[in-house]
Amino acid sequence: MIVSQNMSQFATHATHYFLVCIVTLFASAKSHLKPWVTKEDYSHYNQISNNFLQQSFATDISFEDPLQNCPIMYNAFILDRTNNKDEISAILMAQYQNDNNENTYYVCYLSTLKDYLRQGLASYLLNQIISEAIEKRIDYVTLHVNIENRPALNLYRKCGFRCVRYMTGYYANDKRYRNSDGYLMIINTKHVKDKYQVCKDYHAVFLPPEVEIKYEKKCIHSRFDYEEKDENLFDDVKDIMFD
Repeated sequence: MIVSQNMSQFATHATHYFLVCIVTLFASAKSHLKPWVTKEDYSHYNQISNNFLQQSFATDISFEDPLQNCPIMYNAFILDRTNNKDEISAILMAQYQNDNNENTYYVCYLSTLKDYLRQGLASYLLNQIISEAIEKRIDYVTLHVNIENRPALNLYRKCGFRCVRYMTGYYANDKRYRNSDGYLMIINTKHVKDKYQVCKDYHAVFLPPEVEIKYEKKCIHSRFDYEEKDENLFDDVKDIMFD
């Protein structure tokens, strides 16, 4: 069950301030609207998220009803660049899943507009969804990513995600990459040792050596090279799109 919440909090990165607004319009995984949510509220947030996704992915194709499938929405707004909270700088949309009695948050969309790259927004939004998962005793956070999206891969690895499945042709309809294959990546929340440092410090998530080996065996193609000294790599995430 998705626990009701609607809150905002401030964070700093370099000299910029940004507001993260968590919007969850549904009271459960079955997508029942909360009692306080009007149809106008739903339509408003749905239009905002659809407009952002179209702009971010540079497409005229409508995402139709993104909140129906991904009702957990984190929005980031750069406060010193806009006073209009509808002008989102970055977005993370997720859904709750329960498979075989394992509770999971699946990240449907994670995207930062080009003007706001390299400001820590993607890292911060991932930290928020992982922290929420821990607080609500969610077992896993999962997502898909194209195998050629190296900035995203580096970011996810830094946040503690590991590849569990090589998905041949998963991005067949996405023409932005030459290779259409993807990875299914996962973080087990029980491996998080310091939720406040997730996506900031590799040591915030500890995977025993035998677990690392298990992940490598499950996804032989998931051996990535990292440039840990280049911190900009971890926030230079243009967008990650899921079909």
